[in-house]
Amino acid sequence: MTLMSLAEKLSDLTRQALSYTDARDWAALELLQNEREKLLLQLRDHISERPVQSEQESLRLAEILNQIKDADQGMSQRIERLKAELLDENHDLKKGQRMQKAYKPFG
Repeated sequence: MTLMSLAEKLSDLTRQALSYTDARDWAALELLQNEREKLLLQLRDHISERPVQSEQESLRLAEILNQIKDADQGMSQRIERLKAELLDENHDLKKGQRMQKAYKPFG
């Protein structure tokens, strides 16, 4: 694979990862993250073995990598928001269970 095709593939997988995050499809997201990690390592190795030659390619690569970085930050924020929502739901559930347990002898 060429450097640009690796970067574009990583970008595509990142967009898919965002979709899986929004859909809360954690199993698919985990598999995709493993694939993204492998591609990222291939990209790093490719750059270290065959550095970017043209300025145009360098600018395009930087643009793609910045898009990936921004998407990763967005995904991280979404996951943190979902985590907070789940913790709140869990807290409310436990509160309800405690109330139910406390009033059970009177029912």
